[in-house]
Amino acid sequence: MASSDAADSGKAATTDTESAPRRGGGAAPVSYFHVDFFLRLLLFAATVSALVVLVTSKQNKLAFVPTLRVFARLRAKFNDSPALIYLLAALAVGCFHSLLTLIISAITIVKSAASAKLLFHLLIFDALMLGVMASATGTGAAVAYIGFRGNSHVRWNKICGTFDMFCRYIASAIAVSLVASVLLVALIVVSSYSLYRRSR
Repeated sequence: MASSDAADSGKAATTDTESAPRRGGGAAPVSYFHVDFFLRLLLFAATVSALVVLVTSKQNKLAFVPTLRVFARLRAKFNDSPALIYLLAALAVGCFHSLLTLIISAITIVKSAASAKLLFHLLIFDALMLGVMASATGTGAAVAYIGFRGNSHVRWNKICGTFDMFCRYIASAIAVSLVASVLLVALIVVSSYSLYRRSR
């Protein structure tokens, strides 16, 4: 009698094991997308903030020009530097990317339908966006450093002593752009970990 009960329980366990879904199934956990949505919301806020600050970074000032020995009204604006224009383009693309992926993440949460294919595509596009954002941030930071410290070896004069407000705006835009790059790294790490958990 005991052996019969054991056999029945063994069959039941086998049946339950076979009917249980495998860990490497086709659907990613929807709970992951709650974290994904929050990070993408922060990314959108960071890129929009940096874009607005960069676009409004301009300053007109009456300053003495040593070579001409006269006072002249000088202007500093972000579009005077190709590096800052590149940063502006990267931030604009980052805004579009974060908004589009934010909508996708929200739809996924509402419909409770998350696929591994979608997760992989988001990972790829986040990695591409990180490359663009990081390179633009580094380029803008290099130009900002020259404006702040100058370079006596190539006779590039620093301008932040004259255009102090302009330099503060540029520094703020670059700092927030760096935050956006860090958020993209976090999104890539979270997506990679989710795919790793599914493959185990």
